[in-house]
Amino acid sequence: MLRLLSRRAVALLATIVSAGALFALFDDARASRPAPNAEVAEAASQHVDHYHRHQGEVTLGALIDLQRARRATRSAEDKALAPTSRLEPDGWHGQLGAFGTADAAERARDAVLQTAALPLPVTVQHEGTLYRVRSASASRSQADAFCQLVSQGGRACFVRRTDG
Repeated sequence: MLRLLSRRAVALLATIVSAGALFALFDDARASRPAPNAEVAEAASQHVDHYHRHQGEVTLGALIDLQRARRATRSAEDKALAPTSRLEPDGWHGQLGAFGTADAAERARDAVLQTAALPLPVTVQHEGTLYRVRSASASRSQADAFCQLVSQGGRACFVRRTDG
């Protein structure tokens, strides 16, 4: 058993010695290469500074504050852009659809406007997570006439009481 251990020890020692010799060869090869000039070294340093170092830290609290500020700005913009026709006393409108994105709602509104001359303006209302395409607020009979005209063009429409 002692003899077996000594063979393993000798083999391990030979591996370590040969690895040291290899490292010495690599050092010689590195030394034989020409050193980079100052311009190349400066460019490499600027690359590292620009792409691999972070200038500041972003904390979770800072991200939350930023998100709250964006929400407040967005809801203020939505209130400022909301048409006043929603507040008219008649309280009825024809709804053409509800969409998850403003882009989809705008495309649907544009498609409806191209089908026929409509008696009421068509708007996109942002409510919660939906963008509703609907007519301006009107009387019940005007909303019925609006939906009938839209339905004749092959589009879906229903009359709905205006909220608020």
